[in-house]
Amino acid sequence: MARAEARTGGQALATRASAIAAVWRMSRADCCDGADEPAGHCRNSCLDKGAAERQVVREGVERMRRSLDLKQQLVQQGVQRRQGWGARKGALVHELEAQQKEIVRLEGERGGKV
Repeated sequence: MARAEARTGGQALATRASAIAAVWRMSRADCCDGADEPAGHCRNSCLDKGAAERQVVREGVERMRRSLDLKQQLVQQGVQRRQGWGARKGALVHELEAQQKEIVRLEGERGGKV
């Protein structure tokens, strides 16, 4: 039964891949310069189509730049916070050691008076 399901899944995947390939081929069949049409039926729209695609790419690049800038800011903030936490930890460790020494000193004083 598992083999039958695997074959069915594989067939479904192959069918989807075939459909995607067919759509891709159809989108490529329509030449923007009208070379695939009888003379005079279609104007050359390659420049318009190319300009629209370039605009989409420009917008994508700009989004990526903004995202990378934000990522860099967040990384820098993270580094600064980590350094701050490290400094705070050092101060707390130093304070803890001082308090532990004070406890030992006070216990020593108390031990001698008991």
